Amino acid sequence: FYPYLPWTWGNSMIHVDQVDALVANEQRLPEFVSPEPDAIAQQIAGHVARLVPDQATLGLGIGPMMEAVLAGLSQRRNLGLHTDVFTEGMMALIESGVILNRAKTLYPDKVVATRCLGTSRLYEYIHDNPLLEFHPSHHVCAPEIVGQNARMTVINAALAVDLAGQACVTHISQGKWEESGANRGLAEGAAQAKGGRCIIALRSTDAQGRSRIGMALPPGCVNAIQGSDVHFVVTEYGIAELGGRTLEERAMELINVAHPDLRQGLFQQAQEQGYLLEKHLAPAGDYPHEVETTVTLASGLDMRVRPIKPSDDRLIREMFYALSDQTLYFRFFRVPKSMPAELVRRGERIDYDREMTLVGLITHEGRERAIAVSRYVVDDETRMADVALVVQDDYQRQGIGSWMLMYLGHVAQQRGLRGLKADILVGNYRGLGLVNKQNMGIKATLRNGYYSVSYEFPEAA
Repeated sequence: FYPYLPWTWGNSMIHVDQVDALVANEQRLPEFVSPEPDAIAQQIAGHVARLVPDQATLGLGIGPMMEAVLAGLSQRRNLGLHTDVFTEGMMALIESGVILNRAKTLYPDKVVATRCLGTSRLYEYIHDNPLLEFHPSHHVCAPEIVGQNARMTVINAALAVDLAGQACVTHISQGKWEESGANRGLAEGAAQAKGGRCIIALRSTDAQGRSRIGMALPPGCVNAIQGSDVHFVVTEYGIAELGGRTLEERAMELINVAHPDLRQGLFQQAQEQGYLLEKHLAPAGDYPHEVETTVTLASGLDMRVRPIKPSDDRLIREMFYALSDQTLYFRFFRVPKSMPAELVRRGERIDYDREMTLVGLITHEGRERAIAVSRYVVDDETRMADVALVVQDDYQRQGIGSWMLMYLGHVAQQRGLRGLKADILVGNYRGLGLVNKQNMGIKATLRNGYYSVSYEFPEAA
């Protein structure tokens, strides 16, 4: 009756007794070719791809941005699919061996979807293909079903996001209906899944140049993903990490990925409406997401390293108040009773252009914990980076300090600085040993109770 309609596996059959009439149709199926993603969509996709772990089960929306995300997952291993719409990009990842479905905890070794959208090649691919199973939407997208997949990673586009992380996915204005292609059931299920995550992707501004990140969702938003279900919000300016954050921290994270020209206005609005408890300024310069990295130390410890954010105050405070008096003394040349402003600049501006503060993070008991902070400030006259470093006592002697110092130097050199300098107390044998271990021809001058050490990068020497 319909020769071009593919026959699919799964719960996709209707008994003949349920049919009142059959009409033959020999027309080809309508085809959909996704538009090519533009430069902004590619940037967003690059950030999103970094958040997808190996062995994740994916659920994605549709559109050029989602296809760009799929194209960016070519280096991942053993992904799975439990999604609403099956697309060309998903087919390409299956054919390349990236999507194997072997790590899925629900419907293992199978792709699960409710529908498909693409070209005739896609329709031919799914025809009588036992790898793919199609089931009703009320089953595939039910949160209690989706949540059974470990590492369920749902990626959706949004039209707007408020400072609590709530994402608008359907909007009506002046009779015009606009949808982002997101599926709220998948998002809710990812929030319930073990190791699950919900990622929201959106452009920082709309066609009129207005911020898509705002104090509240726009009037006319009739369908939204709850902020409690959202783990990450991604724009072309980076990644806002929302999981486990307070409302104040969520607001700061989201403002930090808004359009740079609109951030300070958002900060002021957030302060006026009580989202931010203290005075804040938007960071100077763009967040250097290219500096983010992950390292596995010789001890086997996995540590994520990234530049500091305005929302990191709680993480750094927890680390500071766990430091011993000796560690505090060697770091600050005194034992401060409250956290020094230089460690996290509350009420002052983080300057990504003139300074760099790197935070070493581990996952401890299901939440992130800061265990190391390294920092440099640029001496404008000499173009040297003035360096300081502290590692939490329980994690010292594991190579963390050496790695953080080496990586901070790498960042400084990449940014065109001449070299590093630091002051180290005479009794700080670990600090002095850390410097000597680098074996880089470091100059040292003994002053009044401390050594002033410096090192110039070879290209600038």
